[in-house]
Amino acid sequence: MADVREVRIAVSDGVRLAATLYLPEGGPQPCLLEALPYRKDDVTCDRAEYVTFCDTYGYAVCRLDLRGTGSSDGRATDEYPPLEQDDLVEVIAWLAGQPWCDGNVGMYGTSYSGFNSLQVAMRRPPELKAIVAIYSTDDRYTDDVQYCGGSRRLIDLVDYCHYMTALNALPPVPAVYGADWRREWLARFDEHEPWLLTWLEHQRADGYWRHGSLRHDYAAITCPTMIVAGWADGYRNNSWRTLAALGEAGTPARLLVGPWAHADPATSAPGPRIDLLAEMARWFDQWLHNAPAVPGPPPRGT
Repeated sequence: MADVREVRIAVSDGVRLAATLYLPEGGPQPCLLEALPYRKDDVTCDRAEYVTFCDTYGYAVCRLDLRGTGSSDGRATDEYPPLEQDDLVEVIAWLAGQPWCDGNVGMYGTSYSGFNSLQVAMRRPPELKAIVAIYSTDDRYTDDVQYCGGSRRLIDLVDYCHYMTALNALPPVPAVYGADWRREWLARFDEHEPWLLTWLEHQRADGYWRHGSLRHDYAAITCPTMIVAGWADGYRNNSWRTLAALGEAGTPARLLVGPWAHADPATSAPGPRIDLLAEMARWFDQWLHNAPAVPGPPPRGT
């Protein structure tokens, strides 16, 4: 059974990031990190996949609330700000240095955490040995929720940004954050500005959008990268070009694609449905445990 622990990871500016650890029995193991702004303790509190990675596949797992979200300190000033990647590089080093970790870290996630898996891999922290980016993209300007070919994606600009405005104004979870939760909540509520205001200031493909966009430097990623895409998902246009470009850069890469929407391939309609956790575990086994290679012609795979 997984040993579940709540911890606070302090980064260099003193901000404490709330994390839930799932630790397997036995000796030190590699650790898998998923980092999201979607509140691990209430809004997205389903722990089934983390327990499966831990109990079935033997990995330590860390689920992290990003800065200013959930029960972490700080302010969520935007999606994918540079400070977020700074935090995650420090978190990866902290995880690798724990006695229950063997020094090897993998990173994965769907949508937001797929994006930041790519972005952190571009920073090349030495402890990060492989990633899995699910339903994400290599270009924040042409293939994200804000703009598409220079025009605004109005459905997403009505939906996602306003959802995040409300989510980022919620209080920390008192049982996790501690006695100062109300002070933190009021400060967060007073200081938060909707992300949409920033997005509308950058209507052209400028440096703001280049930040965090792998398309401008595919060679920045050197760790093995698995991409998961769905034909019915909004992040699909980039999948084949990303696979090809990573291969040309010499980065081991694999693309798993099927007729899925922006949902778990185990439940998404239409099918066929697959056990994605098993596929991810095989990928991480190969690169974090030196297990036999996942079938497919390297480095591009299929």
